[in-house]
Amino acid sequence: MSEFHPSLPPSLTHSLLHSPHCQQEFHAKAGSKDKELKLYEGMWHSLVGGELEPHIERVYGDMFAWLERQLLKQGKEEEEDKEEEEKAEVREVEGMARRRSTRRSVKVSG
Repeated sequence: MSEFHPSLPPSLTHSLLHSPHCQQEFHAKAGSKDKELKLYEGMWHSLVGGELEPHIERVYGDMFAWLERQLLKQGKEEEEDKEEEEKAEVREVEGMARRRSTRRSVKVSG
């Protein structure tokens, strides 16, 4: 089984891997670090086709919850990146101000 690109979490909503052991092996070898394995006991391979309504709702609920967590995480990461950029800009401006101040003091004393 080949490795997956680490930034692309695979989604298997229609199980091509029929045994739980194969699914666990696939999950373990998937390159993404941000992944989640859910095995639904007693459900069919398609997970939503031909299933009882409560089972379908459970699968979709799990999928939407995972997607929501990813979006929240992405938003936090973007916010942290923006904060780091702003701090870097402040440090750059402070450094420029110190250099100007140093040049002025050298000119005055020279």
